[in-house]
Amino acid sequence: MTKKELMYERIRNHGTKLIEYFGLPSDTDTTELCKKLFRIENKGHRIAEASCNGELSEEQEEKEERALERAFLRATGKDINTTDCFFNWDP
Repeated sequence: MTKKELMYERIRNHGTKLIEYFGLPSDTDTTELCKKLFRIENKGHRIAEASCNGELSEEQEEKEERALERAFLRATGKDINTTDCFFNWDP
């Protein structure tokens, strides 16, 4: 198995666990789910870093947090406030 094949196998396994955790339909594309959540995580990191560097106002931070929450809802079908998930604002 090549490194790329191994990487995608790990992504599929992780996606399967996420589907089970969030109670998503079994036909959910595991790779696509992982990619969506990874993009949300990366955007959250960039926002947290900008916030810590004083580049965002409090209003901008709240707007960005709401956008992340909506993206999480679209990706998982769950309100982040009803899960064990949270955004760690420490970059």
